[in-house]
Amino acid sequence: MADEVRGDASSLTDEEAQDILAVLEKKDGIVYGEKEQGMVMLTARDPFGFDFYVGEVFVTRAEAVFAGERGYGMVLGDKPGQAMVLAVYDALSGAGEKELTEFISRSMKDAIIRNAGEKDEQNMMAASTKVNFGLMSEG
Repeated sequence: MADEVRGDASSLTDEEAQDILAVLEKKDGIVYGEKEQGMVMLTARDPFGFDFYVGEVFVTRAEAVFAGERGYGMVLGDKPGQAMVLAVYDALSGAGEKELTEFISRSMKDAIIRNAGEKDEQNMMAASTKVNFGLMSEG
């Protein structure tokens, strides 16, 4: 599954994910598997090229099957809709189903555009809390 699609799915709201799944449920042959949540160890790479463990993060995983192709989706946080959209996308793309994978990709890109203003506002609010330690006096 392309990294671009995984990133796009993280931009979906729960409502948008459910809207996509409602359209997909009309398609015969998609079998929705279990959704589960848990913790996984997050790794990162330092500037010298060494991997290290950042800590545990909460994830939601989902599974779907289409035409014998098994698809998996995993997202950070409590987002079962987004995880299932990724799982279905993975299964559909593995089975070569172009029409529905393009529908999912378009829907996710539209969500990014719709939600861009809200993300900018959140980023501006977070930036306003930035501390400039250079301006702090020694006490």
